[in-house]
Amino acid sequence: MTGRALTDAELAAWQSALDLWGVQLHPPNMVRDSATGTFAWFTFPPSISIDLDELTRQGAENHLISVFAHEIGHHVLSPSTRIVSFKLAQQMARAIVASDPRRAVPVTSMACHLSNLWSDLLINDRVVRMQRRLHPGAEPDMIALWRTLTAREPVTNAAWWVLMRAYELLWSLPSNTLCPNDPPSVPEAVREDVRARQDVDPATLDVSMVREDLREKERTHRAAAMRVRAIQDELLLSQPVQPVADAEYVAQAVRTFGADPVSGALTFGMVLVPYLVLESMIPDRADLPAGGCAEHGGAPATAAELAQVLADPRLDEPPVHPAAAAVGASVSEQMSGQSYGIAETLALFAGSDPNAVMLAWYEAQARPWIRPLLQSGRGVADHGIPGPLETWELGDDATELDWPATLAVNPVVVPGVTTRRRTQLPDDPVTTTEAVTLDLYIDSSGSMPRPERGSPAVLAGMILVLSV
Repeated sequence: MTGRALTDAELAAWQSALDLWGVQLHPPNMVRDSATGTFAWFTFPPSISIDLDELTRQGAENHLISVFAHEIGHHVLSPSTRIVSFKLAQQMARAIVASDPRRAVPVTSMACHLSNLWSDLLINDRVVRMQRRLHPGAEPDMIALWRTLTAREPVTNAAWWVLMRAYELLWSLPSNTLCPNDPPSVPEAVREDVRARQDVDPATLDVSMVREDLREKERTHRAAAMRVRAIQDELLLSQPVQPVADAEYVAQAVRTFGADPVSGALTFGMVLVPYLVLESMIPDRADLPAGGCAEHGGAPATAAELAQVLADPRLDEPPVHPAAAAVGASVSEQMSGQSYGIAETLALFAGSDPNAVMLAWYEAQARPWIRPLLQSGRGVADHGIPGPLETWELGDDATELDWPATLAVNPVVVPGVTTRRRTQLPDDPVTTTEAVTLDLYIDSSGSMPRPERGSPAVLAGMILVLSV
């Protein structure tokens, strides 16, 4: 999308934002009515776009320095590179799978959304601190920008309330500055609906597509499944979230991992996802806002990028809510039977080569278990090393005659007397490196899972191959 060049005022604001970070980037792309749903976005390779019409609709046109500074922060602080962007999405996807027993939250799209919100938190907090150092005593323009944004769009989403309250804590703002004092709660009508769904009459279920002799069993089975789902929902509602405490956890994560987005992403996701699960039960619910900024486009992850992403040990940390970690709860107590495996990773990187995803995943899973052989195999030495001189006798191979050594003994050559040859001593054998080919014969009975669903046989084979 091609836009116009910057005006003098916009160029001055852009330069001020660059000076704030101490970097240089090419000017942003200023567009009109992009219909992207946001007034700013960034892409890789580093590029920034601003929708002037949406910026005006949001009332942010007088805060260009902070808007520019925020977008620059995506290329400087978080995610800063495509590799980190993929890692953040992986962390958020792990949090969603671990915290959503209903499987109601779309993993891929929400993982990208949450990773962008986490980056926004880190960047906005850093910009506020830099603006306060630059203009002591004055309110940072970034805070003024967020006063404007929240005034135009009141907080109605519980997860968004947690984020806004975290901003108030980070920036030492009074409560009720960016969000109401009281967080939104699940309507009582939702609780009543969950209780009502437990009373299912099998006779009302449509099983006309089922064979007539199996319809009664099908009705009973469907009714039981619906009751179980309703009871699970009621159980989730009976374990209320703690928005005030969770906002403090988010603020603490920003302070702790301000320079390490990947390490803090899992904690952030584990705090926010339970709110998204509860929101999924509410009809006509308010969606989680985008925050005015997003990451757009980009090619799928390459094989080399996947190897770097999945090899990061931070992506193997157990997904535990910070409140559960504070009381010493184990991972098994926190998680609800779901784990993030190869199938979920393939879905997250759906645009990439599936074989490259599986190779990177199995290699990352195998790496902690690799035990290299203690003794390397050695081949045969191709050549020896020069040894001492000895007499060349008549009948010896003429090619072995060392003429410089012979003439050094006596200019008059007497075969078998003055002739010399150089001996060869054995050299250390050369270490050989050969590719290992391992054939894994999969049980044709179907009892062994396919590699894309997590195969212990493939994992064992990967460990074996990488150990030799």
